[in-house]
Amino acid sequence: MAPTFKVRKSEDRGYANLGWLRTHHTFSFGDYEDPAFDGFGTLRVLNEDVVEPGKGFGTHRHREYEIFSYVVSGALEHKDSKGNHEIIRRGDVQFTTAGSGLAHSEFNASTTEPVHFLQVWNLPSNTQLPPGYETGHYPDSSKKNRFATLVAPAKKRDRVDPGHPDVGKPVAIHSEFWMSAALLDPGVEVVYKTTHVGEGKKGQSHPRRLYVHVVQNNPKVKVTVTSNEAADEAPEITLSEGDGVFVEGFDGQGPGLVVRNDGQGVAEVVLMDLS
Repeated sequence: MAPTFKVRKSEDRGYANLGWLRTHHTFSFGDYEDPAFDGFGTLRVLNEDVVEPGKGFGTHRHREYEIFSYVVSGALEHKDSKGNHEIIRRGDVQFTTAGSGLAHSEFNASTTEPVHFLQVWNLPSNTQLPPGYETGHYPDSSKKNRFATLVAPAKKRDRVDPGHPDVGKPVAIHSEFWMSAALLDPGVEVVYKTTHVGEGKKGQSHPRRLYVHVVQNNPKVKVTVTSNEAADEAPEITLSEGDGVFVEGFDGQGPGLVVRNDGQGVAEVVLMDLS
């Protein structure tokens, strides 16, 4: 069975401009509610945030969710109730397991430049996990014209072959969730094939869900997404900056997902692979 595709256009996302914060919401969040987009599998939040210099999110509490930030540009300062204090920059993924309860704050560490990042919330497989914190660093070289794995299940991350000298082991998450990122030059095509297909009832293969997001940092980008089936069977999806596409029924034994940069300049693409 071929995978299905559903496009999420950037302009259709939730949006708020609070002066100090400009944010787009792929899913319902805060005052933005859309019953058609309340989540996707265990993925509950995907916000694309730009925070003005010296501003940010004051101390607030979270429970249960695992929350992480993918920095696109600028410097993001993190503090939490467990004593963690760090400034993360481009290439960094800052990951927090809220678990049984954690308070944290996130501020733009610069007084002159905005910080642009993706904020992701995912539901872990178990509740009441001990609060935790981890940071991974993945330079641009590790993502150039390839998908680098940034986040992987805690019990499986040590099995991930980095495939590149600049890639460290993925950040550990407590669910069947994987996140990768790629920086594609114009004309470059990469194929993503998951090896994470789970087992459903009676040992049957349980297909995966994928979400492909084009980072909003290049207005001339044009990303084409399709599966590598026969051309007359597979639709071609065209994405601009800020757009995304939901892919369901993705079987690791079947066709791969083809992602190609048909635009000008580098396309920064984030891919989430979940059950």
